[in-house]
Amino acid sequence: MNLKHIQITTPQGTAEHIQILLQQLFKVCSVGTTVHWMPLHLHPYYREKYGYVPGDFPVASALYPELVSLPLYPDMTEEDVNHVANSIKEILSRNNGIQPRMNTNGH
Repeated sequence: MNLKHIQITTPQGTAEHIQILLQQLFKVCSVGTTVHWMPLHLHPYYREKYGYVPGDFPVASALYPELVSLPLYPDMTEEDVNHVANSIKEILSRNNGIQPRMNTNGH
């Protein structure tokens, strides 16, 4: 499986807390995370140039606080990939209120 992103579905109103929790849990597992994706309408350039405001694209705005980017780079070894995958399994198994929606097609 070519896992590019994992999106976590959470009860409404808890997405930002889950994002922080996941980042902390992955840190304990020695897996670095960050948030790479931001809806375009929230970037300062697009807000200034086109006058977008946070409510213009509610689906993108709603997904944004739920996303965590996991390591993915050309020099990852199979051991690195297995460590990340096993960390995902461990975190999800210990936090059964978190249900993953995995996107493997790069979108």
